[in-house]
Amino acid sequence: MVLASDSEEDEGESRASSGAVADGDGAAEGVGQLGDDGQAQSAAAVVSGTGLVEAGKPFEDAGPVFWVAGLFVTTTVYALILALATGVARLPFPLLPRQLSLIGGLSIGIPGFLLALEANATRARTGFVRRVAAISVPAGVIAAASTFAAYADARSDGATLGEARTTATVVLGTVAGCLLALTARPFNRARVAMLAMLAALFAASLALPGSRRYFEFAAPPPTTWATAAVLAVLACVALILGQRVWSMVTARRPAPRAPDTLMLG
Repeated sequence: MVLASDSEEDEGESRASSGAVADGDGAAEGVGQLGDDGQAQSAAAVVSGTGLVEAGKPFEDAGPVFWVAGLFVTTTVYALILALATGVARLPFPLLPRQLSLIGGLSIGIPGFLLALEANATRARTGFVRRVAAISVPAGVIAAASTFAAYADARSDGATLGEARTTATVVLGTVAGCLLALTARPFNRARVAMLAMLAALFAASLALPGSRRYFEFAAPPPTTWATAAVLAVLACVALILGQRVWSMVTARRPAPRAPDTLMLG
């Protein structure tokens, strides 16, 4: 009886050991499958992330960061050019500091703040600095050229310094508003309302007596107004044409392609 009992115990231990080995093999196989699945999922995630970076149009379907950056760089460019041009020509600066602050607040500060609050579902795109510079530098040059031309024309026509600065402010505000409308596309109700509000504020600053006194606005002669209107329209047309040309150029460039396979060590 004792021998039989020992034999049964040995047989039970052998079965238990065999079951443990089998369970260990299954667990090891499961871990191996998890590792393979994890590697495959990591590779797919990296490939998908790579696919998120692609080239896009410079104005439309761009994120708020791009809009705000473009507006700030454009302001820096035209302010620098106007400073250099007036220094070379030995003329007073075309705008008073408060007038320049008005344009900056309506074309950069307020819209930049509102646009930055929008939800951003735009995919990341390559060449951010290049695209911002390619748009902002020409736009700044156009804004500065039209503003200085209107200012110089007003001075040459015998307008006072206040009238010439008013002319420059109107032209620069119009061009800046056109650029803001281009960068705010595609339009929605909020953006249209924002543009309408900013245009109304600019018109009110030119029309209200208290605002006119504070900003030192003075109405120039009709001929000066006509020249300023022509220059502003030409500048806006140049901005629109430049945007279309740049969109055509970027559309021809192939977007970066994610790799078909990804080797993980």
